[in-house]
Amino acid sequence: MGSRRRRDTNEETAIKECKEETGIDIDLSKLIFLRKMRKKSFDKATGLTSNTIRSQYAYLYDGSINQLRVEEGKAQGFEAWKIDDLPYLSEVDRNKFIPLILREDILDIFSKAREVLIK
Repeated sequence: MGSRRRRDTNEETAIKECKEETGIDIDLSKLIFLRKMRKKSFDKATGLTSNTIRSQYAYLYDGSINQLRVEEGKAQGFEAWKIDDLPYLSEVDRNKFIPLILREDILDIFSKAREVLIK
């Protein structure tokens, strides 16, 4: 999850981050806006609270998982999981994920993405 530079649009940032994190080039016309998420983040170093807004998008990747490239130093690899299975993972499988990914609000985003992408 990257941050947006002032001169970039949210869509440009999504495309750039996808390229950095997976190695794939996103077709802007197939990028679907889902929602904005607002969050307050406290910075212990400065003692300041920042209000952040994240735009969430969906994109249906129809290539092979073997074509994806991990951003160096950021992850171990990619695995395909069914969206409907994520809330019911065993403890062993849950430990394979970054905890944020399995939060209820994030799972809701996945479900919404499935609804708009798979018609």
